[in-house]
Amino acid sequence: MATVSANRTAPDRLEINGERLWVTLMELAQIGAYDDAETGLAGVNRQSLTDADAEGRNLLVRWMEEADLDVSIDEMGTIFGRMEGADPRLRPVVAGSHIDSVGTAGAFDGCLGVLGAWRSYVRSTIGASGRGAHW
Repeated sequence: MATVSANRTAPDRLEINGERLWVTLMELAQIGAYDDAETGLAGVNRQSLTDADAEGRNLLVRWMEEADLDVSIDEMGTIFGRMEGADPRLRPVVAGSHIDSVGTAGAFDGCLGVLGAWRSYVRSTIGASGRGAHW
């Protein structure tokens, strides 16, 4: 049976630059953005397998490559960004969500999970001490 233990050092390493996260979210939210004056709805329409979805996924891949992650995409189209940690014997940390959306989504639909995890990685490894955390 798996057990959970408190790790007192983790909060010191997991920091997010809120301003940078917001800028990143808003940049991605522009892809598929809409403002329907007739209904009064505004949001994001980046449904799977659309041009907007492909554009958003390509942007995410570019950001991951700029952060020096090894990027791979499986047969289902799932995007993985990986960087070996200081101790490659350790198991990886996996976090994510989705960046596609329903037809009338908000800017945070799935993206906050993906970009929040990615931004915390960038801040805690690259922004701090280089390749410190296994990700």
